[in-house]
Amino acid sequence: MPEPQFIDHIEEPLLKLTILGPAEYTGTIMDLCQTRRGRMQKMEYLSSDRVELIYELPLAEVVLDFFDVLKSRTKGYASLDYEPAGTQTDISSRSTSFWRVSPSTPFRRSCTVRRPTTTGAR
Repeated sequence: MPEPQFIDHIEEPLLKLTILGPAEYTGTIMDLCQTRRGRMQKMEYLSSDRVELIYELPLAEVVLDFFDVLKSRTKGYASLDYEPAGTQTDISSRSTSFWRVSPSTPFRRSCTVRRPTTTGAR
């Protein structure tokens, strides 16, 4: 990976997520998407007990465990569909893990400036 002073920005891929779920879990679904750096595009009540949420999220936030967490928070009732939505420019930071006193090179990774502490905790 190039040295930090040579990195101006990072392009990260985005996904457009369409989530269908029970209306009673709307707040839970919205909380999940917003904690994963999501931006709401649309919210529509399909009936009195069904809601459709459309969010734009970075691919890195969806890949690991998004679907599992969505299913567990909605007791298995939500469904997810996704499609590519282009890229976004983001400023990056380098997170370094320290073991004892010296920095450990194999445990360095790039992460978004908005979430370096939560990325390092994983």
